Amino acid sequence: MYLASIVSVALCLLRASSPLAQLYTTSTMEHHHFDQSVMILNSCGNQILSNCTPDEYSRVISVLEDAILATDLAVYFRKRGGFFSMVKNKQCDLNQEDVREQVRGMMMTVCDIAAITKPWPIQKQAFADLTPDLQPLLDGVKDNRLQWQKLADSGNRTVPRNNNNNNNNNNNNYSSNSDRERSGTND
Repeated sequence: MYLASIVSVALCLLRASSPLAQLYTTSTMEHHHFDQSVMILNSCGNQILSNCTPDEYSRVISVLEDAILATDLAVYFRKRGGFFSMVKNKQCDLNQEDVREQVRGMMMTVCDIAAITKPWPIQKQAFADLTPDLQPLLDGVKDNRLQWQKLADSGNRTVPRNNNNNNNNNNNNYSSNSDRERSGTND
């Protein structure tokens, strides 16, 4: 059921010519998750990578991007044969970057699927444990939905602007697959 819902969401985004689907040609949700992660990491108060050298920062961002994009099941199915062959032939030398990348990708997929395929009583308890911490967020979503509904009902077609400028202090530049894909370059 989980896999079907992921595929269903991806197909809906593509068929509806969603802005996300137009922005990324592959791994639509995964690219969005990566971009949101970078935005969060660079926002004021979350700059945990600010003490990294430019090379370290670039490496961390690259690993983050590879890990998040690995959660795309199409990527998993494309790479699993090579991974199984590597394991069968006992070629898992974790000192080699390409091997670490393959293992990381498989682990990300396993964790992604395992996170949502727990038995219902465990899922229900996990949500109940999180609910008090999530309540302010849920209230904010509800308030936001009510504001948008009021705008829609009033016939006002102007979109309110968010003047939150928290991520203007980013001195780290990175070049990711997502950036190249959006700009149309593949260098």
